[in-house]
Amino acid sequence: MTTSAAERSARLSSARVAVFFALFSVAPGLLYHYVQDHGRALAADAQGFARIALDVAPNALGALAASSAIFVMGLGLARNRSLLSVALISAAVAIGGLVAWEFAQLAIPEATFDLEDLKWTLVGGAAFLIAASGFFPLASTSAGPTPPTANN
Repeated sequence: MTTSAAERSARLSSARVAVFFALFSVAPGLLYHYVQDHGRALAADAQGFARIALDVAPNALGALAASSAIFVMGLGLARNRSLLSVALISAAVAIGGLVAWEFAQLAIPEATFDLEDLKWTLVGGAAFLIAASGFFPLASTSAGPTPPTANN
């Protein structure tokens, strides 16, 4: 299925990209910092699911925010790639960096390596892919406008 330049442009409008960035990168990024600063202290007094959620939320939020930010940058940098490949590469880069950081903590005094953190980093990456597929037609268009052909 081919799409016209106008359809592609509408799907990748600046407003759509800006709303996606605000909802899935800026908001989770700010929430990440809030949970890091205040939620971890609350987790010590919380019980059950609330304690677990406050403890692992930074990992999921970090993966969601980082993947989304990389995706928005990728839209401008990789115009000849499909949106799906830009999304998958964005998730892989963000998750790869966060997983590397988690393993680096094995060698850092006072740092804590936690397998739960790795699991929730993957959850955040999956949340990014779901959000991106809801906002953009990942399987059907490229990241940039179609170059003119000899027939145009």
